[in-house]
Amino acid sequence: MRLKNVPGCRERIAESEFVVPEDKLKECKGHWSEVFGNDNDIHIEIGMGKGQFIYEMAARNPGINYIGVEKYSAVLLRAVQKMEEEPRDNLIFIRMDAEAIAEVFDEGEVGRIYLNFSDPWPKDRHAKRRLPSREYLARYDKILKQGGRIEFKTDNRVLFDWALEELPESAWKADLVTFDLHSQEELMADNVMTEYEEKFSGLGKPICKYILTRKRKELIMAQLVNTNDFEKEVLECTTPVLVDFYADWCGPCKMMSPVVDQLAEKLADQIKVVKCNVDDSGAVAEKYNVMSIPNFFIFKDGKAVSSKLGASSPADFEQWIKENI
Repeated sequence: MRLKNVPGCRERIAESEFVVPEDKLKECKGHWSEVFGNDNDIHIEIGMGKGQFIYEMAARNPGINYIGVEKYSAVLLRAVQKMEEEPRDNLIFIRMDAEAIAEVFDEGEVGRIYLNFSDPWPKDRHAKRRLPSREYLARYDKILKQGGRIEFKTDNRVLFDWALEELPESAWKADLVTFDLHSQEELMADNVMTEYEEKFSGLGKPICKYILTRKRKELIMAQLVNTNDFEKEVLECTTPVLVDFYADWCGPCKMMSPVVDQLAEKLADQIKVVKCNVDDSGAVAEKYNVMSIPNFFIFKDGKAVSSKLGASSPADFEQWIKENI
């Protein structure tokens, strides 16, 4: 989205406490947790426009850090003005061209990327500039963590069909593809609309969306266990075992799930990691007095030696594991 030039907007942005100075961006690479002052997951929106979507997402999810990326100063100024009226502690802005995104974020530093109603760049010679292009997907692949996601929405069916053809099978898995998002009640339950989405859906245009997951063939995932195999896979295991008691409906469980999977891979030579759904394995949950979730247990030689209740930062969670194995 382009707006007419607003006199002084570049200067206003440079002075704003809500915008990271352009000359400091590369210094933030690998240190965004320090910028926010916490280890919460980082989600970014590329081409955020006036910021309606990411501003609302930050309000709904205070436990996630959001970064809005916008190239055009006159557009970014609108988002800055919104933040001046009612700041969000978990939201900051960047003025930059997304082509340099891998120079600003480190490998595995981002949990989710949102692409909302991106410029279609309709001419064939400009295809590499499209945000869902294979060139940009390669850039996103560098900064997304294992299991990280891309969510892309557009009203432009031609662009959407083209974007689906761009997916590199070796690096991306399509978890969701819909050509009419607003007709699906379940998907709309937590949908946050952008300015363009409100406009086009109001005109009766269908909204397309896909969700991609970053994957790797060598990724080691936490193993699923239940009442039938808990004794064999956990109690009889000769190495320490981390058990993640969870449920599909549990928000904090979902937040910790990628952390558990990452540590399953990182600590594969030190501990076995399994997940146990309390809804499917009530007897096991009852035996270990699992009343709240997520609840994590470390077993050694068939005995529970330590437990940890609730969500925590990846660093604290890893430290707890290492202290008990």
